[in-house]
Amino acid sequence: MDVYSILDDFNCEISGADQDQKWQLFGAPMKIQAVIEAQSQVLEKQREAFVKGMEVEQEEFEETLDNLAITVGGFAAFDDLNRYEEIAVDVESVNQRIQDCIEQSRLFNQREFLVGKEQKDYSRLQQMSKDFQPYSNLWLTTRQWFKSHNSWLNDPWEKLNAAELDATFENCNKVMSQV
Repeated sequence: MDVYSILDDFNCEISGADQDQKWQLFGAPMKIQAVIEAQSQVLEKQREAFVKGMEVEQEEFEETLDNLAITVGGFAAFDDLNRYEEIAVDVESVNQRIQDCIEQSRLFNQREFLVGKEQKDYSRLQQMSKDFQPYSNLWLTTRQWFKSHNSWLNDPWEKLNAAELDATFENCNKVMSQV
């Protein structure tokens, strides 16, 4: 605008197109402000829709956590060593579900932080993981022991690896002493 005021001071005539550009330049900040306000409203609506969608996902996630807690609690009833393979597969599945839930809870907390919402406390998930660890150790170690034991008893003597046998035995002994 300074250029136009200098031209006005020298009483310089400017063309109609230049005059239109002058007034467009003069009104540009107001147009920019209007675009900013309109876009801010659009973004706020998108933010609200995102938050509502996230809240629905979190409600479903809470149901998943409740189901997972029931599953974890049910492992106390497993006591049949003859079903060790089946139970070990279930344990691996539950371990994976717990890890997936931990990742999902972190994602929810990150999203909550981004939208300025208070972060939900998912400490029960960490506690659930901690409570399940002994069952996981027990059944996965039992499976490893039975597989190795079968190999130790039935494989030819030359195929046995003493270092591997010792490591397996020590690892199983250590894990079982913690259980």
